[in-house]
Amino acid sequence: EIQYCDWSSDVCSSDLASASPLRYTDFMRFRTIFFDIDETLYPVGSEFVNIFSKRMDQFIDERFAAGELGPAKPDRDQLFKKHGATAKGLALEYGIDTFDFMHYVNDFPIDEYLYPDPTVREMILRIPMDRYLLTNADRFHANRVLRALNLSDCFDGMIDSIDLFPEIKPSPLAFEFALRITKQADPKECIFVDDKDYNISAAHEIGFFAVQVGPKRLSEKADAQIGRLTDLPQY
Repeated sequence: EIQYCDWSSDVCSSDLASASPLRYTDFMRFRTIFFDIDETLYPVGSEFVNIFSKRMDQFIDERFAAGELGPAKPDRDQLFKKHGATAKGLALEYGIDTFDFMHYVNDFPIDEYLYPDPTVREMILRIPMDRYLLTNADRFHANRVLRALNLSDCFDGMIDSIDLFPEIKPSPLAFEFALRITKQADPKECIFVDDKDYNISAAHEIGFFAVQVGPKRLSEKADAQIGRLTDLPQY
């Protein structure tokens, strides 16, 4: 059962409607917030993700049919579970060029599936701290999503899969790289927002205040859980 947490009191409720409004308290002082992109900046269950996943399957089918992936067709789910991202698994195990892969899977009209939400934009711009993106996607994909959502100018920087390679979330090294790249010395001064339980658990272990967004399986180590991004504390 998903628990919704009031950050100010550490009291959780299974009913979002009855949970107290989320607020930062005087003793919770953060300098930096890191956001995941996919299914974090836009809602979980978007048709965009389904189309994107189908494009990945099509890429594997075509390359396998062309004899580029060996005698057995790769299992995309297994590649994702083993490596944290399909692109990384294909690169490491089959020598597939990550840029070829990402350009192929992004070759569809993204604006038909993702739309700006002014409330998300306003909420992000009001956050009075450094704002970064930390994604397992590459910049080509990330920037297309940001443009579609009208969020391109809302962040101070981006750490993508190219910056992190060969590490990606949930590897602890990925989070350590992100801290070094952004010159953040203390993870306890940082918030991390993501939809995936294993990324949330890893961030919490490093020392981030880890906020899980959306209805997916809840990490037992989440410091807070919100139903949607606009449930973050308002300023």
